[in-house]
Amino acid sequence: GTIPGLTVNGDGIQAFSQLAGVPKSARPYVVKPSAFSPLAWGSKGVSFADDLSLEDWQKTLQTALDSFETTPYILQEFHKSCRFDVEYLDANTGHVRPMSARVRLCPYYFLVGDEAELSGVLATLVPSDKKAIHGMADGIMSVCQVGQDTSPGGGSPARRDHFG
Repeated sequence: GTIPGLTVNGDGIQAFSQLAGVPKSARPYVVKPSAFSPLAWGSKGVSFADDLSLEDWQKTLQTALDSFETTPYILQEFHKSCRFDVEYLDANTGHVRPMSARVRLCPYYFLVGDEAELSGVLATLVPSDKKAIHGMADGIMSVCQVGQDTSPGGGSPARRDHFG
């Protein structure tokens, strides 16, 4: 059998080791340690497959396979997030500045009785030239409001998410 959803040029993949010879143009992947590893914090252990030479890609896959018992690694298809034009307060100058950013939204759910309820969302914004989205020095971390649209002329209340 093949790994569900994992194909290269339309061909199903049966083992991660089959990815070792895949050229950059056919590797839209990210390899990263499980969130339970100290290597996962701050994107330290993240490897973008299309940024690696063939030799480094092969080493990355082998490290991931060899580390399974102590630090499981995850292979994910990489999807570039949308760009947003945002403004932020520059703490050094006290001025509001524009930034073209990529955003990662992390929802927080809590059990209320027997139901999982969306209780909050953390937005992490980084300059749009960055691939990895994490709490870097150039990044912005902000809570999001989840609630009813109360804007003037909004008509009937509608669910709407807001940054900041």
